[in-house]
Amino acid sequence: MHPRRVLHYLAIGLRFSKAAAATCSSNLLVDDFSRFSNGRNNLGLKASDDGSMASISSIGHSISFTPRPMSYFYETVPCVDAETSGYKALAFTIKAPTGASLTLEMQTRENCSIEAHNSTWRYFMNFTGEHERIVAPVSSFLGAKTSGISAFNWATWKSQSTESVWEPGDVELVCGA
Repeated sequence: MHPRRVLHYLAIGLRFSKAAAATCSSNLLVDDFSRFSNGRNNLGLKASDDGSMASISSIGHSISFTPRPMSYFYETVPCVDAETSGYKALAFTIKAPTGASLTLEMQTRENCSIEAHNSTWRYFMNFTGEHERIVAPVSSFLGAKTSGISAFNWATWKSQSTESVWEPGDVELVCGA
């Protein structure tokens, strides 16, 4: 084999081994809502509603709220480079009204050293009225810059009743999903 080709394959191997060393080994719990009264998530970063909910309460590791149409709930994460960290999805549990829908925004940056963010959205619908685990691959947020994920926002709550109660649960970044 030609020496240049050997060096080329060695360089590729080194890049893969460095990337493998930096990848996650388990899911990262973002929020179990045990710190909700302090406005923080399990990572010590801001997590809360925008103050416009019709009602919101927390007990232990659970919260429930009745949103208004323009209300939102957000989770801030340390800037995550999904391309090298190995976190490939956001998962959360939720008990939503039967047939309801919501949108989930992922805020991203070109990379973690840039402050300006972009927003991309996913739409979820036809909730069952029971607790459900939703897994949203970061690749499903079309156009997102997955080398700098910084926040998630749930919004645009729609259900048959304006007095419906929503109960989000554990939010985590999924390793290798």
